[in-house]
Amino acid sequence: MAELKHVYIYSVGNNCYKIGRTKHPPEKRKSGWATGSPVKPKLYRDVPTEHPSALENYIHHDLDLKRRENGEFFNVTQDELDAAVSRAEAFTKELQPLFHEAKRLSRKKPTDEILDPTDHVRELYQRLQEASREKYLLDRQIELLVSRIKVAIGENRGIKGVASWDWQERSSLDVKRFQKEQPVLYEEYKRDSSCRVFRPERVDLPGGE
Repeated sequence: MAELKHVYIYSVGNNCYKIGRTKHPPEKRKSGWATGSPVKPKLYRDVPTEHPSALENYIHHDLDLKRRENGEFFNVTQDELDAAVSRAEAFTKELQPLFHEAKRLSRKKPTDEILDPTDHVRELYQRLQEASREKYLLDRQIELLVSRIKVAIGENRGIKGVASWDWQERSSLDVKRFQKEQPVLYEEYKRDSSCRVFRPERVDLPGGE
């Protein structure tokens, strides 16, 4: 079993909590951010976990609409907070073993056998299709809203309290040109990243037209 780390939750005022993660006991981590705080932080919960990043991220996104401007602080009730932690723990407990097993399998070349679907797999497939459809439509809605905010920002750096749209210098390697002009170096430095590719197929489901 991997060494347990911690997702900590500190109460820092009336219905205000700081949610973070650490590999050390939470009381040790507190000294890094609580200095100078007008309110004395009090440890509300310490959640030992093998997957602190996944657990913390789930809680943060679940409570995102209650997030304060300073990132890891949230204005929520105890009931809202406890419910979010319970959802995060349940989801992380279900996902992580499957995720790591799928990652392991992704590096193994498959056999030539094609399996027949079970009823359970057909149900999973249908749920995947429904979730993929909802994600596509939601992504388009997000794209629309982001574009509207960008147009509102115009040629400026951002809108206070809403979003920044600053300039970022970037560069990338022209791989095809490098391979053509420096084939020896390309062969020397290329890294094998082969893996299996998952592609859902279109099938007729029970009850479909």
